[in-house]
Amino acid sequence: MSGETIGALTVYSAHPDAFDTAEAELLAQLGADLAFGIESLRVRAERNRVEEALKAERERLFAVLETLPPMICLLTPDYHVAFANRAFREKFGESKGRHCYEYCFGLTAPCGFCESYKVLKTGQPHHWEFKVAEGTVIDAYDYPFTDADGSPMILEMDFDIT
Repeated sequence: MSGETIGALTVYSAHPDAFDTAEAELLAQLGADLAFGIESLRVRAERNRVEEALKAERERLFAVLETLPPMICLLTPDYHVAFANRAFREKFGESKGRHCYEYCFGLTAPCGFCESYKVLKTGQPHHWEFKVAEGTVIDAYDYPFTDADGSPMILEMDFDIT
């Protein structure tokens, strides 16, 4: 509890011994329960305020990522794209649950040219270039990334330098 007084619970009787010990204890417990309930409401209101602020910040970050011209994605160790911004989706399309090598390049196994996964082995950022089938040259920057649940991922930022 915050310790701040916000009101008083007053029980009055004109008779000096109007309440016996059990009733006095009951009234004291009622006061404590009311104080706990009020403090719980304050804590809940503060938590809701923080959650709303966090939600607004997430939405702002998502809007920024969607607006940026570089292609940005998060790759999982099992070759799925956990997140892709608008620029990445415009270049490679929607994953629809497929592996990155399937929907980005139409392959049935991980790309032989892909260097993105080096960061999972080394734990260090990696910079490399590759050419897409239609001739586009991509300048790729990969970074080790830890997801909110602690699992390893790759944060990739790609630039079309054709």
